[in-house]
Amino acid sequence: MSLIFVGNFAGIWHEHPVTFSIQQVFDTAFNGVGVFTGGPHQGIQFGFTGVATESGGLTINRDVGIGIQTSTSAMFELVGAECVWRGLTTGPGIGPDGLPFEIRLPALIRTGSFPGVWHDHDVSLEFAQVFPGGQFNGVGVFTGGPHSGIDFGFSGVLSGTGGLRIDRDVGIGIQTAFAPTPQVGGGSCVWVGNTTGVGIPEPGLPFKLTVSL
Repeated sequence: MSLIFVGNFAGIWHEHPVTFSIQQVFDTAFNGVGVFTGGPHQGIQFGFTGVATESGGLTINRDVGIGIQTSTSAMFELVGAECVWRGLTTGPGIGPDGLPFEIRLPALIRTGSFPGVWHDHDVSLEFAQVFPGGQFNGVGVFTGGPHSGIDFGFSGVLSGTGGLRIDRDVGIGIQTAFAPTPQVGGGSCVWVGNTTGVGIPEPGLPFKLTVSL
């Protein structure tokens, strides 16, 4: 699983606007069909394949008949409600310096309040700040169970493969929630994992976060 999922997304291919229709995702590899939505190639469709790296980078290849055009972005940026990759397209028909490439997907993490579970109890996690590199912080509040109404600060990071880690300082140590593989579908992204650390018995207690897309 990566930050890439099935759907239609806006972007740029060698300086011209396109819509990327990602049709299949296999772990970190994917494929689909693009169509130019402006410029001299408007209306022209093309197939593409791609791969997302563990570090958050992205490579997309397009076969133009006489060779492969390749668009590469070293790292994503979280910009508002979008996950954005920017880089260069190189290959046949393109000068040695390359031309701009971009693709925009809904961000799996963004500011807002979302329901979840922290060490087996219902919570609402409000993401107050989300930074371009995937780091974030905010305030959670228990909405059920013996801790109902208690709030807490948290910080965390979204990895290049879509994994999520959230840390909560409970005063005498850190509780950590980790979920390695989000499930995207039905208009939401769901992480399911474990909370471990101070005051939690081994092997941990359930963690869950649901973010609407």
